[in-house]
Amino acid sequence: MRRFHLFACALSATVAMAAPARADDDKALRFVPHADLTIIDPYFSGVYITRNYGYMVYDTLFALDHEFRPHPQMVDSWKASDDGLTWEFTLRDKLKFHDGQPVRAADVVASLKRWGQRNDSYGQALLDAAAAIEALDDTRFRIALKRPFPVIDSLTLLAAVAARTAKIKLGTGVLVLPLRNPVVLAKELASLDLIAGGRLLLGMASGWYRREFDAVGVPFQERGRIMDRNLEILRLLWTEDQVNGDYPPHRLRGSNMSPKPSRPPPKTKSRPGHTLRAPLPCFPESFVSPGSSNVNAGL
Repeated sequence: MRRFHLFACALSATVAMAAPARADDDKALRFVPHADLTIIDPYFSGVYITRNYGYMVYDTLFALDHEFRPHPQMVDSWKASDDGLTWEFTLRDKLKFHDGQPVRAADVVASLKRWGQRNDSYGQALLDAAAAIEALDDTRFRIALKRPFPVIDSLTLLAAVAARTAKIKLGTGVLVLPLRNPVVLAKELASLDLIAGGRLLLGMASGWYRREFDAVGVPFQERGRIMDRNLEILRLLWTEDQVNGDYPPHRLRGSNMSPKPSRPPPKTKSRPGHTLRAPLPCFPESFVSPGSSNVNAGL
């Protein structure tokens, strides 16, 4: 395959690595995947087996280290304008495709645009916000934005969408529950569901990114226990007329919440150690996922 597509994710683009080394017994890397690889185009599918294949075969503009901090990989250097709207990137020297052809900035631009057209999480929004994504020469490319490209808080954005729509379902995918104050969150979600006329779907997980927990001051190693606690507080506030109990550091004394979510809740129970997808109280089409912890709620 010549000039097979570059694999991009956010500001990542990938390129086929140099021809593999000979599979000598003492040098061969043997990889046993968890599933059959049926799709090799990481743009076409985001399933884990295709994603893992992509990371093993293609290079990226930037990569994350073991603490999930970004570092340049195909990129040698970059600079931004004072207003943060124009970004210029310079590729490393001697980048090549598997057939020996040089990787040019034009190849990166084509890859970013192809990724943007298919990726509805960030790619399409990036293309919409971009005034230009263009090669300056063979080693430099530029992304110029018409406006800032922020990552907006999911619940704030859903409230705005709810106010301007009437039929589409609205959902989070996913809300990291241990990072949120459950008493405040119960009110926010029930209010949002009221504004949306019962259209709110929830996806919640325990989280995996330690730096987020450190920034908020939540113990990363306790996220499973905190998620169980927060789920219980949500359930009680959404279903009981009054709530009394200690859920350190939360002390509920005659607590009541209104409005309640629009739908009656199913029966709930917590099942630590199991991997389940399940609805939340009052949101039966939603799910709770354990993320990287061992805790789940099966409702």
